[in-house]
Amino acid sequence: MGGATALVLGAILFSCFSDEFIKLCLGVVPVILLLGGSIVIYLSYVNLSDELNKKEEKEEQEVEVLAKNDDQQNKDAMQAAFWGNTESLIFHDPQCNFAQSKKCTQPFPDKESAILAGYSPCGICEP
Repeated sequence: MGGATALVLGAILFSCFSDEFIKLCLGVVPVILLLGGSIVIYLSYVNLSDELNKKEEKEEQEVEVLAKNDDQQNKDAMQAAFWGNTESLIFHDPQCNFAQSKKCTQPFPDKESAILAGYSPCGICEP
């Protein structure tokens, strides 16, 4: 009901004061455009800042995870009595030349662990 009343009053006033209405619109439209543009720029800046912060936090978390993994691998490497070749499924003594292969990445604390994991002992170093 209120909307219909406003529509009728607006139509009557527009027909009576159309010149003044147009002058008012000509003065108000640029101000509204300036304010609207400023708000859009500000909101875009805030959104971009939030995205950059989230990206930085994610990168920091990834670095922390990688550092933890490196620490764990270093601990495993220090405790490893034998190294298993993940392709051939043969385990070697750390002093064996074959243990230096890029594929010897599986550490084992003892022979039993390597054998239970399905690895066979090296025929050269005979661990």
